[in-house]
Amino acid sequence: MPASVPAARSKGGVKRFCPANSPSSPSIDPVRLTDALKEVNESPAVPACVKNASNSLVDELTSLKRERDKLLGIAAVQPTDERDLERLRSVVISGIPELDSTDIESRVRYDFFSVGNVLFHIEVECLLVTVYRLGRPIIGNSRLLEVVLPSSRFQRLAVNCQRGVYIRESLSQEERVRRREAYRSLIVNSFQNVMLNTSSVQGN
Repeated sequence: MPASVPAARSKGGVKRFCPANSPSSPSIDPVRLTDALKEVNESPAVPACVKNASNSLVDELTSLKRERDKLLGIAAVQPTDERDLERLRSVVISGIPELDSTDIESRVRYDFFSVGNVLFHIEVECLLVTVYRLGRPIIGNSRLLEVVLPSSRFQRLAVNCQRGVYIRESLSQEERVRRREAYRSLIVNSFQNVMLNTSSVQGN
């Protein structure tokens, strides 16, 4: 029976993998990789199947590297102030009518009770930290409700619910603008695709 290979050790301890210090992470040179791929593609001695596999692997590697850099950038931005930390465990609910009362306590109790019913409906079981309306009162309109939950786990449960209730995570103004622009871009692209498909069908 062959002897087992001992684990690599550093200063008496087991050497652990560290992404930041790993030589394999930053050692990928895009220029050298591109040159090597070009040589493979131009070589008549390399089978076509190997060229296709190499190109696919490089494309996948490039995509993963982009995603990694994006995630590292997101992770580097840590929430610092209290409002940012609160936003990570908050959701915004629309469509709950406001109680027509001049008594503040009655309105707050009504909002707590209404949000509790919504959470019960979507099966998110937790105690609310606080509930409050966003913006100034407008006659004929019900303001959005900001709901602070005990942890970000309950925020994810509420946002991922697919039971006919519109709930989104609490967003900063910049995040709301980016999401709105992304939504508009999606609508425009979808419309263009529909028109393109319609033209293709009519042309046939």
